[in-house]
Amino acid sequence: MLGDKLRNNAHSPDSMQLSLNELQYPLHQRQQDALAECDRLITQFQKEATEHRRGFQRLKLFGIGLALTTTILAALATSDRLRGYEWSVPALSGVATLFTTLLGQTNAQKIWIQSRGIQQKLQAEKFLYLQSAGDYAAMLDEEDQIRYFSKRMMDIWSERQSTAEHPLTKKIRRSS
Repeated sequence: MLGDKLRNNAHSPDSMQLSLNELQYPLHQRQQDALAECDRLITQFQKEATEHRRGFQRLKLFGIGLALTTTILAALATSDRLRGYEWSVPALSGVATLFTTLLGQTNAQKIWIQSRGIQQKLQAEKFLYLQSAGDYAAMLDEEDQIRYFSKRMMDIWSERQSTAEHPLTKKIRRSS
């Protein structure tokens, strides 16, 4: 595009009015930077989703495992097979309750699902951009496509930022 401007308007006074942005930051470099940032965000949200999925599944499995263990120990305690260890039933029951409470109070499942959704939105937007499909099909200028892609990418990213609630904010709202 920059070369076209220079060739087509070589004798025009307007040819000297190239934007500083066009001279210092070539179109191809902006495209590569936008795609690299998109890939970085996709990887970030993929890692975040995986991390929170694992945390959620661990809490859930520990809670179920402890509940089953408590049930079995309670049955053994009634058959006098746990003489001297009867205290383990209420102790394990308390730990199982703790894990169940943690599962209900953490937002690991919510963050897991949100992060996976944002990752998929970013992947879809990148695909549409690379294929010049969707909203990009109507844009003939590659520079406009890059700007729109960058804007869409940041809109998707900020969607996650606006829905994420800081734990301290959550705690303050509960106490109010």
